[in-house]
Amino acid sequence: MRYYFLEDEYTVLIEKRKRLENQLQKEYERKWEATKQTANSRHDNFDYEDAERNIGMLSPRVMQIRDIVHHAQIFILESIKSNPHHVSLGKKVKLEINGEGETIIIGWYNSTIKWRIAYNSPLGKSLLHKKVGEVIQFEHNGNKKTIKIIAIQ
Repeated sequence: MRYYFLEDEYTVLIEKRKRLENQLQKEYERKWEATKQTANSRHDNFDYEDAERNIGMLSPRVMQIRDIVHHAQIFILESIKSNPHHVSLGKKVKLEINGEGETIIIGWYNSTIKWRIAYNSPLGKSLLHKKVGEVIQFEHNGNKKTIKIIAIQ
């Protein structure tokens, strides 16, 4: 599976991976130190058990992020040769949602950067490849919204 990123989003992901890997390493060190504290290294040793729990939570997340990085494809905005009249990854899109204006950018699959929505989110999927002037009906949390594409940059 490919994961698509804009450059700044990829940098955020790499920083997150490094931070989690450092946390994981510290938990392994804490677990090792806890085994030195007592002959009974597993039972009735809070530090050992707590480190073991934290390792169990961090390890799958680190592996998931490593897999995402391994399958990442980075888009450099200047090099994206997409149709300028269609919504696509990295485009700034001005919308009218139920009569109110909003500007978003279509970003990576799990974007947490303000004003960006993930390309694989329900709204992102609904907007991709649409043109200026198109209107879509969108339902989110039981609320129906009418979305009109005002401009694409």
